[in-house]
Amino acid sequence: MDINDVKQAIAKNDESFLKCMKAVQDSLYRISIAIVKNEHDCHDAIQETILKAYRSIEKLKEPSHFKTWMIRILINESNDILRKRKKLLFFQKVKEEGYTPTYCRNEELHKALESLPNKQKMIVLLFYFEELRVEEIAEVLQVSSGTVKQHLFRARKALGKILKKDREGEVYYEGV
Repeated sequence: MDINDVKQAIAKNDESFLKCMKAVQDSLYRISIAIVKNEHDCHDAIQETILKAYRSIEKLKEPSHFKTWMIRILINESNDILRKRKKLLFFQKVKEEGYTPTYCRNEELHKALESLPNKQKMIVLLFYFEELRVEEIAEVLQVSSGTVKQHLFRARKALGKILKKDREGEVYYEGV
């Protein structure tokens, strides 16, 4: 992503804002779908994120933090949708059916990731799939770098146990 586009977006240049959105759209999708687990809610979270970002872009102090700023907004929006959904499901008692969208092409790895606690899953997703640094993840999740490292360590250990198979003919994942 071009920092000049971010600076222009902060100056309320709509074309630059669109360029910035295109640069992060895939990341926003992968993160949101991992949280909300359905296409409709995912798109709602992304739309709300873009709207909030557009309305408050001038509050972004450091242009190089644009992606992490967007991810933080998205996580908050996705979690708001989950809270609303829980309330709705409590009253409707409806089970959603259909396919499960994945943010990971390897089905076995996807299932393993889904078995992790939400905080660990989010940190793994941001670290490995979005390639954010520990410090960036800490900023997005508003926790310390040490907390991120601790969750990442525990997630790796759990994934290693889940994925490690040494039976004949099966894939062997070495310390994920």
